[in-house]
Amino acid sequence: MWWVLLFGCYLALVSDHPPVELAVGAATAAGCAWLAVRTRRAEGLSYRPRARWLRWLPSMLGRVPADLWTLARLLARREVPEGLDQVPSPETGGEERRAAWRGLATLALSVSPGAYVTGVRTGRPDVLVVHRVGRG
Repeated sequence: MWWVLLFGCYLALVSDHPPVELAVGAATAAGCAWLAVRTRRAEGLSYRPRARWLRWLPSMLGRVPADLWTLARLLARREVPEGLDQVPSPETGGEERRAAWRGLATLALSVSPGAYVTGVRTGRPDVLVVHRVGRG
């Protein structure tokens, strides 16, 4: 699974696919996949995301063009209001669910051109610290 994902990302990033490039990409993806599996086993990591957590995906992707437009306008004016927000996690259950939520929420919040996660405070509830551009 890891190898397919990593090799697919590699193929999406390169514009030419000669045999040597494909071999290097496949070998690199295999090495990284092996390391990912070994690390997960060594650290005892296990994530248990819930399918309903993906409900936000269409709306999040729909906001990307608006965020790009807002960012372009702010940069053109050379006035960039910014700030930090705190996003508390919902009560999601055990540590595996909480870890999955932190990972997916960090990814989702960092996809936007105007925001990224700067830190995570674990506890009850977990809190993501998010830097946002375009907020006063």
